[in-house]
Formats: sequence, C-alpha cells, structure tokens
Amino acid sequence: MRFLSLFKKAKPEVEVRFPLPFRRTEYWRSLSFDIEAFDDPKAYQPKLAMMSFGLALSSFTSMDLQKNGGANAISYLEQAGFTKIYASEDYAHQATSSSLGFVFGVRKIKKGKKKFLLVAVGIRGGRYGAEWGSNVLLGPTGPHEGFQLASEKLYVEFESYLKRIKAKGDIAVWACGYSRAGGVASLFADELSRGLGENERTSRRFGKANLDLSRIYTYTFAAPRAGQVNSSCAASIHNVINPEDLVPRVPFASFGFVHYGQEHEFVLSIEKENEILSRLSSEGIEVLPPTFVPMMLDIRHVFNAEKRFKEDFSKTGGQKAFLDDMCTLIQDRISREAYAKYIQEGLASVTSLIDEQSQAPYERFAAFMKTVFDGVSENYGTFSLLSKLTSEKTQWKSLLAPYVSKAIEKEPELEDEEEAILTAIAGLLHFLCPSAKDLLALYPTLREKENLSAIVFAHEAVRYYMLLLGQE
Repeated sequence: MRFLSLFKKAKPEVEVRFPLPFRRTEYWRSLSFDIEAFDDPKAYQPKLAMMSFGLALSSFTSMDLQKNGGANAISYLEQAGFTKIYASEDYAHQATSSSLGFVFGVRKIKKGKKKFLLVAVGIRGGRYGAEWGSNVLLGPTGPHEGFQLASEKLYVEFESYLKRIKAKGDIAVWACGYSRAGGVASLFADELSRGLGENERTSRRFGKANLDLSRIYTYTFAAPRAGQVNSSCAASIHNVINPEDLVPRVPFASFGFVHYGQEHEFVLSIEKENEILSRLSSEGIEVLPPTFVPMMLDIRHVFNAEKRFKEDFSKTGGQKAFLDDMCTLIQDRISREAYAKYIQEGLASVTSLIDEQSQAPYERFAAFMKTVFDGVSENYGTFSLLSKLTSEKTQWKSLLAPYVSKAIEKEPELEDEEEAILTAIAGLLHFLCPSAKDLLALYPTLREKENLSAIVFAHEAVRYYMLLLGQE
C-alpha cells in the first residue's frame, strides 16, 4: 500500500514528465499540466487529452521495478500538484487475471466561485502481466466480462479511498487508461454516472462527497470496445483511436459491443508525420514506422516460390482497409455465444503465458502456438493445411491433439487446462477460418513480418503520442 500526503500549494500550470514506453525503454517526455483544461467534459480538449495520456502511460508498471511498480504514476501526480496519493497494492505483487493496478490522488480546483476536489484515477494499461488474460473474457451477455469485473473492483476501491481521505463537498472525477485500461475506465465512468441527469437524481453521494454529471472527465486511448448500451455520461467519455489499430475494433460490433462516448479517430498527413518523426529523432527517439503492403496470392504462381508473393500482385487499399476486410470476414462467422462457450476458457488459459513485465512478454505464448502449428504444417504442408482449415469435414480436435500435448509438455503449468486449450484452438479454426478463397486473400498479407509489425506498431504508445502531437 502507498498513501502519500503533500502540503505544498500546487501551481495552476506546471511542467510534468511522463514515460513513453518504446522498444523496452522509457523515454521521458514533458507536458504542460494546466488545471484550467478541466472545463466542459463533453468537449474534446487537446491539452486535457495529452495530460490524460501522460497519466495513462505513467500508470503502466514502472520498468524499474526496484522503484516500486507504481512509482511513475505516483511521480506524475506529485508533479501535477495532487496529494493523498494511493497506488494499489497490486503494483507490488505478481499480477493475476483478477488483479488491477491503479492510482488515486486529489487536487483542489477553483472555477469562479465554485470549488471542488478533483479525484484522479489512473488505471494500469501496460506491463500488467497476467492481467492481460482478462482481455479475452467477453462473457455470454452484457458488457465485457473481464473489464466489468475490473471496473467493479475499481469502484469499490474508489469508494473506500474517498472514505479514507474524508472527502466532502463537491468532487470531480478524472479517469483515464490506455488499451485494456481504457475499456475499464469507460465502464467505471458509466457506473459513476448511472442514473445521473435523469429524473431520479442529479448527483451521487459518496459519504459527504457529492458528484454530478458535469464533473466526470474520461479519456481513453487505443481502447477495445467494452460496453453494450448507451452510457449516461457517453458525451463526456472521449476515446482516442488510431483507425489502423486492430484493438479498438474488438470485441466486434456484431457481438453488440460499443465504445461508450465519443470516438475521435486521428490520422497524420505525410508531411505532418515526417515533421513529428524528425522532432522525435532530434530528441533521441528513432521511430521507423513499418510499411504495410497488403498482398494477394496469384494462383498462377501458387507453386512458384519466387513469384508467389510479388508486389505486382499487391491489393489496393492500406492497413485500415485490410483490417476492415479481415474483421468483416471473421465477425460474420462467429457469434458471441459460440465464442463464450467454446473458446473463451481455453484462450484465457494459454494467454496466461504472457507476462508483460518480462523482457520478451509474448515469447512463451508465441512459442506455444508455434509448436502447435509448426507440427501441423510439417505433417500436412502449408497449402494442404490451408485447404483443411476451410473444410467443414475436418475434425480439428483429433488432428490438433498430439501437437497441443507436445506444446503443453514445455508448459506443464497448463496440464489441467489441456482440454480447454485444445477446444479453444479447434474452435478458433472452425469458426474463424473463412472460405478457401477468402483465407487465401488474407494469408499472403499476414505472412509478411513487416505487415505484422505494422499492425502491432499501430497500437504502440509512441504511435498514439504522434497522433496527439499532430492535434496540438
């Protein structure tokens, strides 16, 4: 537990530093933290967006674990003039699928004759280890199950925090998060605002503290869809989205999922991107965005390795268009009910291998899947395998069983989940593989490492930082 109080008077506008994680390094950036940016919560405020981005990234587990996992978030709020800072105990322990890293802090705000206490809520959205596993827990109905459980935990902790600090009078809430944490933040804001603005009541009481709808500020970045219905505070939730990022497209809209609030899609012109890249380079951050080239398989050269995937046969459209096509193909073939019944449990088990606090966070997960599919490919050949992927007669569980067993031999902690994992992988192949024609249209593009790198880069914090710089 970390609980701090500061007694110096905070300045209305100060320079604050925050970490920008990229290539296993924290590059420290500066921003102007201006309390005047907390104005109309329904209006997108570029300065408040950057301030929120800084807190969201600071809420990642610190790469220097000797400083305490929540050190960056504590430092950020201290610099910004917040007091009574509390970082959750989960920063100090090995993460689990049910843990949640977050930080709270308070600062007084005066606007005209009105005074209120601003409560900051930063949620861990990166370097969160096994918390990653809750990403795949959609549940059969309602909001995203994994994010909802985290949001409920956060709400209970929030109430407890206000009680401990003896908050009273009017309060405002500023919640923000990146990626998974963005989904949690939006559900948390929805819970805070539920019923407000309706005939039943205009404010919510937390002991002697009072919150109304006009004082809830929520900013998310690269957030997946988490909600199912319109939120009471929808207009005050701002979701910053890179249209080339896969994460904000999932879970699929066909499952009934939505982003609560407003979506702000940002892109950069070539001139603006080059300007920002040059600026970052001068500041010691060398960013080389991967080039995405969607490819098609020309059947005329299917057996000619040298000509099979030539740029002569590249498809029109860029990364966004390809993701549109891919998501449409996939979501048309699987329902949320089928996902929750056949895939969710086993996928959660195998994703437990991901540890974002390691030097190679996805290595174990990738190695596990590689053992499975390399074995199948070696036995059947790539194109024979592609044919089987799209055959309804293929009994995938029996075909995959020996290769899943081989992978689990290297990860004995998964022995008890072998059947669930086998069912999940077989289910993914059964439901997600489109027709042979459609699969062959996706396969050449996805086999190119540069294209995969481009899809991953689109979700990187440095890419979102560039998009925010482009709006200044």
